Amino acid sequence: MGEEWFYLVLPFIFWCLSRELGLCIGVVLIFNDYTNGLLKGLFHSPRPWDPRIAILQHETSWGFPSGHSQNAVALWGYAALWLRSPAAWLLAVALPLFIGFSRVYLGVHFPHDVVGGWLAGIVVLVLFQAGVKLSRRLRLVPFVVLLIALSVPLALLVPALNESGTRDMGLLMGVGVGAVLERQFVRYRTQGSPVQQAGRLALGLAVLVVLWLGLRVLLPPSPWFRFLRYAVVALWITLGGPWLFVRLGLARREAG
Repeated sequence: MGEEWFYLVLPFIFWCLSRELGLCIGVVLIFNDYTNGLLKGLFHSPRPWDPRIAILQHETSWGFPSGHSQNAVALWGYAALWLRSPAAWLLAVALPLFIGFSRVYLGVHFPHDVVGGWLAGIVVLVLFQAGVKLSRRLRLVPFVVLLIALSVPLALLVPALNESGTRDMGLLMGVGVGAVLERQFVRYRTQGSPVQQAGRLALGLAVLVVLWLGLRVLLPPSPWFRFLRYAVVALWITLGGPWLFVRLGLARREAG
């Protein structure tokens, strides 16, 4: 549940359940992964290496903090903050615990890596919530938000011009720009019949996979082209997909 493919559930949330929930979880996970990469590069902590440990899975990145544990706290923690139900809070506690335990069991992390991931995830979650509250108070006009969506990823890309950094900032730019433009020109509704939502998911994921894999083949393997590839993928999720859904009758526009 911490691998990249699992997060294909986020387009489903954004397209079919709640635009705001999908957007917020996506952004908090992007910042979470970005900070995890910075911390790994800062500490250069090795993974378990003792031959007495049964290594059931092999990883090549640094160990501290555990990215799987950090992402679990961010994903399920934000979902619990949104849903505010006992079942959601139970999942927000249980799943990070089990995912963290699995990383130690597989022999890819020390216990302190997992604890560090949990703490880092909590910090990112708290800072993100504070940022959301501040943005609502400021009531920024769309043009200013668009400038922020373009400039912040480029600024954060400078200290992290690597595989994970270019991926995260490409996603962040695509999500931010797409979300602003979608609200101005599309304004699709996530509500719809089961047939409409199934059609959105099938069509949206099919195009998403083609873009994800096709651009990998077509574009040279350089940091800037990786940045561009993930920005295009995120633009499809937040802008291209909703626009096409409305055009094809798979979604309706909001009134007004």
